[in-house]
Amino acid sequence: PESSLKAYGLSELSGGTLYNSQIVIAPDGMIVARHRKQFLFEPMDFPNGFTAGRLSEENNPVVMIDGVRLGLMICHDGNSVWLRQHFSEKEVDVILGSFASFDPPYPFMRTGSWMVYSNRIGTEGSASYSGQCFIADPLGNKVSVAAPSSGSYAWYTIHAERK
Repeated sequence: PESSLKAYGLSELSGGTLYNSQIVIAPDGMIVARHRKQFLFEPMDFPNGFTAGRLSEENNPVVMIDGVRLGLMICHDGNSVWLRQHFSEKEVDVILGSFASFDPPYPFMRTGSWMVYSNRIGTEGSASYSGQCFIADPLGNKVSVAAPSSGSYAWYTIHAERK
């Protein structure tokens, strides 16, 4: 649909520095948010040459799209108490999380925010990634789940209303 947002995980090279990043593209094609992973995971991020993003509001944008506050998160960042507090203070309605793990960080599953979760798909060395994705309500209940390794996607109409 015309009002659909697109979110992508990517390797971003900026000023000679490599970041594990996530971007959100608005319906008009403009990049409206960028997040650089802050908490790198030793076995994967360092051997691939990634540098940690800054723990700051600038690197953890909360963007308003059609009256909905979106926050971004990558994998191991989900263990950050600072990020959970930041999203809570900013009253984030929906957290877009991209992961290279089998399950999301559960502290984020009960923050009062919707969670849109996507997992990478494929293999790298001996690691295999299912490609599973899902959408969870503010209480952590999965309301839409895509089958692992199918290349499918989860779909759900979110009514993000703060009480």
